[in-house]
Amino acid sequence: MTTATPSTWFINNNLVWGAGTDMATRPGSPWDSNCTVTPLIGGYAAMCSIRDSLEAAISEAPNLPAGNRGYIYVTAWRMDALRDLSDDNVWKTSAWKTTQSANLDQTIAGLLIRLVNAGVQLRILLWLPNWIERAELAKHAAEHIYLSSLISSASVRAITNNSQLLPQGQKQLAIVALDSRVGAATGTHHQKMWIIRVGQTQVAYCGGVDPAFTRRDAPSTALLASTPPAFNLGDWQSGTKMPSPDNSFGSNAAWPPEPTVSYPQISPGAVPKQPLDSDLPSAVYGSSNQVWHDQELKLEGDIVLTLENQFCERWIDPVPDGNVWVSLGGPVYANYGKSGQISRVKFDGSDGIALNSVYVSDQSAIDNNGAMSRSNLPGVYPAVQPAKPPGSWTAGTSSVQMWRTIPVRDRGKSPTRFAPSASDPPGRNGEFSNLAGIANACSQASELIWIFDQYFWSVPLARELNAQLKSKPNLCVLIILPPYPDELPCEQRFLRNLAFLELKEGLNTSDATFKRIAVYNLWDTQGVTQIPKSARGIYCHAKVQMYDGSLLVCGSCNLNTRSLECDTELNCAVLDPGVVQSHQAALWQLLFGAAATAPTINATGSGQTFLSAFNKIAVNLGAASQFLWPDQDFYLPPPLYLDNVENDNPIYAVAPPSTPGKSSDTWVAPPNWRTLPLPVSIPTGDWVIADPTSLSSFPYFFRAPGPTGPALTKLSGYLSTVPSMNTHRK
Repeated sequence: MTTATPSTWFINNNLVWGAGTDMATRPGSPWDSNCTVTPLIGGYAAMCSIRDSLEAAISEAPNLPAGNRGYIYVTAWRMDALRDLSDDNVWKTSAWKTTQSANLDQTIAGLLIRLVNAGVQLRILLWLPNWIERAELAKHAAEHIYLSSLISSASVRAITNNSQLLPQGQKQLAIVALDSRVGAATGTHHQKMWIIRVGQTQVAYCGGVDPAFTRRDAPSTALLASTPPAFNLGDWQSGTKMPSPDNSFGSNAAWPPEPTVSYPQISPGAVPKQPLDSDLPSAVYGSSNQVWHDQELKLEGDIVLTLENQFCERWIDPVPDGNVWVSLGGPVYANYGKSGQISRVKFDGSDGIALNSVYVSDQSAIDNNGAMSRSNLPGVYPAVQPAKPPGSWTAGTSSVQMWRTIPVRDRGKSPTRFAPSASDPPGRNGEFSNLAGIANACSQASELIWIFDQYFWSVPLARELNAQLKSKPNLCVLIILPPYPDELPCEQRFLRNLAFLELKEGLNTSDATFKRIAVYNLWDTQGVTQIPKSARGIYCHAKVQMYDGSLLVCGSCNLNTRSLECDTELNCAVLDPGVVQSHQAALWQLLFGAAATAPTINATGSGQTFLSAFNKIAVNLGAASQFLWPDQDFYLPPPLYLDNVENDNPIYAVAPPSTPGKSSDTWVAPPNWRTLPLPVSIPTGDWVIADPTSLSSFPYFFRAPGPTGPALTKLSGYLSTVPSMNTHRK
């Protein structure tokens, strides 16, 4: 069994962080020691902990000198203003009534407004879907424009009421950056992180939890004091119950206000016109109180400073000239450019978001060259050496290394960050420490790799796991996945199946190595025997791996090409056998009940003992095992099965014409599929798959458009209608 040493489990060279970054010049070991890490299971536990840290900052800020009351950095893929984090108001964890009042406003908007009113500086970095993605995610963009307007208006009001709150050299307490600085046209900013540094509250959060609707699986009132982790009653702010904001307060407010809070008024044009669409299909996950599984890390120690630096590097990451836009109020933005003068104005509700741009809520966020400025960042940046911030903490037992995905993109004529330099290998751009770190961890593990993932589509990772299983006779792989896709079910299951084929390559169900692999879904079976028709799915959104009970990797990075190469992502790798095994024991209790005890990973063969015990409970459905079911895709023959939950249309398998490099022009479809020659017309709405035998090329898979369907006369005639396989970004 691999010794738990940082030099073995972590990336241990000068290529950890991106070229040209301040992190890359950091002296000493590229990880932080003596940290304290608290894993949190479920969106409810994570949001409660984040809420309590924010409340501590709000309470402490008035006791600090005006103008020096600390700061908070936040990144998120999605942040909903009306996301409720409270459990001590009159509505507890159930639905509120807008006629009620809050003892404490603990919505995301309420907490951030109260922080600004207390004089705490905020820097918020949120993804903004560009004009290409607006067709699908217009409501997502509207949510972020709305939140930006609320927080920037609160900042102006707070300074107007008390100018002493403004720190020296700053022009605003709060600045929101809506970020479209992505590489691919369909790329996203997917990092999820909080840095809270106010007086004695010095803490960071990193994981899979967005401060958004659907993510908070909350308990009933009777269970609020319960300490063991549990799947609870779902999130009332999910499905068809997600609240829609408005521009008023009091009896007509969109959420119950706190009577003592001074709320800002914003432009009506910045208020979303419609509520968000549901994240999950109701046929599987229900239309309300959906259950969503996540995991998060609370971090203390020098890793807080490391994560702060990474936020700052993201904040000032350059763009081509003229790609910084400044809010003129609501959704109206002006382009300043190098001259410092407005060159054009746009209303983003009508003409979309520019590619590779950043939209800021205040002009003080940019410098005289029209670029994002360091000077508006309240922390000491760059701070390339580990150092305890004000309010020291007790030394912890964990070593932590930060891993990121920072994709390749245009950074202008003279990029200085995440770009090639003379000392780097040819072609090194961006940063891909998530990819390097996960690959290294897989190569080091010898007993157990336990994965929770939203997608698990990575064919290269599946090949790596297959090779490790074949070369290590004791290694076991346990994978927990959502039972049904959040969108585009046929495409998602096809991609998952491609990875499964690689994971199983060269193995069969009677092979001893095959039996060291187990793949499960999360279902709330409630005593039923038919999956999935009689049960409700639990959506596994967590992005977590545990290696040999020693290394815990938790963050925003899914195990697919998109997260490993294309989007901005953030993971923390925690080396601490005590913390990791305690977390595994808590997950075991979550799945199998409070009395269940997880085997310890501590010796040769202990991984097989763990997996054998897991399988024994999981396959014996009953009171002791309500939440697992073997993954159907994994155990069915290739390449895909006809979905029976949402898609009742037939799937057509089309034999493509001869293509160089292909071993065959034909493919025999399963009995419930239809195989057709070319040319052919496919009825509207039916699915077509062509050439699914090749694992090395793009899978041609699409839903037929048009009143009579396209004439499939040649490959080049229908490639343009294939939907992107990388559009899934929750």
